[in-house]
Amino acid sequence: MADTPSALAICSAFDLGTPVREPVAVVGGLSHRMWRLETTRGRFAVKQINRDFDNPGYVDWYERAFRAEMTAYHAGVPMPRPVAVPETGACLAELPDSGPRPTTVRVHDWVDATPIANGDYGANVPHRIGEILARVHALRIEPDGVVGEVWRIFGPRHWLGLAERAEAAGAEWARALDDGLSLVAEMEAFVDASRPSLGPMIMSHRDVDQKNVLVAADGGLLIVDWDATGPVSARHELANTTLVWGGGYFGEPRAELSRAVIEGYRATGGEFDDPRPPDFAEFVCIMVNWFEFNVRRALGERLQDESDRALAEREVRHILRQLDRVARSPRSWATMLG
Repeated sequence: MADTPSALAICSAFDLGTPVREPVAVVGGLSHRMWRLETTRGRFAVKQINRDFDNPGYVDWYERAFRAEMTAYHAGVPMPRPVAVPETGACLAELPDSGPRPTTVRVHDWVDATPIANGDYGANVPHRIGEILARVHALRIEPDGVVGEVWRIFGPRHWLGLAERAEAAGAEWARALDDGLSLVAEMEAFVDASRPSLGPMIMSHRDVDQKNVLVAADGGLLIVDWDATGPVSARHELANTTLVWGGGYFGEPRAELSRAVIEGYRATGGEFDDPRPPDFAEFVCIMVNWFEFNVRRALGERLQDESDRALAEREVRHILRQLDRVARSPRSWATMLG
């Protein structure tokens, strides 16, 4: 388990009063670590960032995302209150650590809410997700000069290098990765060929999936984890969200759930005509990027502890089983939602 961040240091950085006790771990994070912190001023959710110190733009991305998150928060989009560092107005604070690198954290108000289990909901929830997404898109938050970072692809040489590393490490999924490289190349080619469909870009959440939606005590939905916020085409984010809430990450999406997202979006003033295959490039690109990250993590990169490696290997094996389905599905998805 990752070391518990200092409650005193967190309270000092974010002016949260005096800690009542040390942070308590919250289970469920896929990339980072979450803690619940109780102080004399309330309860707070603390995210310990699994920071990529080799990426010089990592912190800048978070701060741009934070500015968009704050715009959405002040516009009334339902979410926990983000807490800024008083001295800088930034979302990230660096805490002293016993190691050579600081511990990087950010903070939100704690809310008593219940996660939505994958697949354990009816069409009403996706409909409400579509409503919230339409509200975010209606804000038309400007991209803040980061449009060039849209739809990252890695190329055959990078993937071949990962496959060779997996084989050298004796990973039990190494052969499957090597066999799947042609499908990964097909998916990246689809993403690249879809770029002309991007159109106007806005800043938006880009990850409104089941793990990032909580049900509050009053039954309202709260959108959490805005760290992936970035430039996106509104119709591409909507298309991605339809697949996610239809269960498309795990298998063929359920049409009634996917369509409910569109119905909620349109009912709240969002405009969306019949989808076309390139609209699903956002979904495909996100899956490829998540796959790449987990292959590297399974090979030992950016591990907070060994549980990260086990989680990454589960994700790698799952996505390997999905590659063929996702690579061949954009046209059928467009037909399903048309």
